[in-house]
Amino acid sequence: MREVASATGKSVRIPVRPERLVVDWITFDNLIALDADLTEVAGAFGLEYFRKDPSLSPVMVAKATEAGVSAIGEAFEPKYEAVGALKPDAFLLAKDQTTDEVITKLEAIAPVVVYTVPDGRRSFDDWRSSLRATAGVLNLQSMAEAYITSYDDKVADFRTEHPEVVDGLEVTVGKVTNDNVAVSMYKRNLGTNVVDELGLIRPAAQRAQKVDAYQSFAVSLERLDLLDADIIFLEQRQADTGFMTSNELWKRLRAVQSNRVFFVKNYWQSGGAGSAKQVLDDAIAALMKK
Repeated sequence: MREVASATGKSVRIPVRPERLVVDWITFDNLIALDADLTEVAGAFGLEYFRKDPSLSPVMVAKATEAGVSAIGEAFEPKYEAVGALKPDAFLLAKDQTTDEVITKLEAIAPVVVYTVPDGRRSFDDWRSSLRATAGVLNLQSMAEAYITSYDDKVADFRTEHPEVVDGLEVTVGKVTNDNVAVSMYKRNLGTNVVDELGLIRPAAQRAQKVDAYQSFAVSLERLDLLDADIIFLEQRQADTGFMTSNELWKRLRAVQSNRVFFVKNYWQSGGAGSAKQVLDDAIAALMKK
């Protein structure tokens, strides 16, 4: 056994190498990036949501299925009987993916380690810190640093080798859900972080908008011109986007006319370190598409 510090303020004793670990879905995504033995993960909170539509996060769902990881309810509403039946030897959870009430109930089943990321950010706002925190608990620090270096090198290499692709390129990152459109701005999800790191810029009209606490702003059908950019990435949360794509303002957008609109899935909005590299790969493929 070893003692680790938890964000609950407690020192928690867990196995040196947990073999029946239960995690939240962000932490599971981090474990994929760390190349951890996923057969030692008994269950993951939030997995049910993605199994209903595997396209939302295909790699995570495939890895969980292959390793036999159980879906045991949502992070904030665990199925406690199902959790107990797994006989976990430890829980590892991001603080923003649980509550004090849930932690107390889980502590009656097995030791609970909770981690945070700096500045009160959500675990998927800062995947590097989230990955390092996950790795620190499981003694996988070298794997975390290698993964981060690999990611950063890929970004740097692309910017160096293809300045003509990224220099001055304007980008829109947003989402379409429940017949609503929103633009995501800075440092609040994986997609915005990745395009910023690649050196893409936001149109002046977007920079002039007032954003909410999530660094986003809603776009009405009468102001679809605010989406105008050289390339557009929109997370698609509903099958039918006709309410938007049939609009004349949509048809006038530069990215629409040049066939550079890319509808992406939920992992662009939120995920761990594994999803971050998927978003990077998506973005580079889109930028290189002729």
